[in-house]
Amino acid sequence: MTDDEQAIRDVIQRCTSATNEGDDEAVLDLMWDDALFLVPQAEPFGIEMFEPSEDSAQRPDVHSTCEVLELEVRDDFGWARTHLEVDIVPPEGEPLHKSGYTFTIFKKDDDGEWRLYRDANLVS
Repeated sequence: MTDDEQAIRDVIQRCTSATNEGDDEAVLDLMWDDALFLVPQAEPFGIEMFEPSEDSAQRPDVHSTCEVLELEVRDDFGWARTHLEVDIVPPEGEPLHKSGYTFTIFKKDDDGEWRLYRDANLVS
């Protein structure tokens, strides 16, 4: 495994951990400002969906695991195909379990750090 491949795996792990901890700022730090997300039956959206909410009491508890199935790096871009398992427990209502695949493109910045650039999430 190359250093860049390991660095992308580290970004995936840090993003998963930060999401599980509800650390929105840490998640945002792992993304480009112009990151774009695609999910089924919705318009593409940017990082604004990940910005901290003022009403954290209404935030669901999220626990996810992510398995990297494929990873490839070419110059300053890399991509990963992963499988996610996500448990979501809203403050009110029934817990949800979702699972599925993602395809994520990463881009290296001028400082050599990898960040999420584009993400297609097929979790349902």
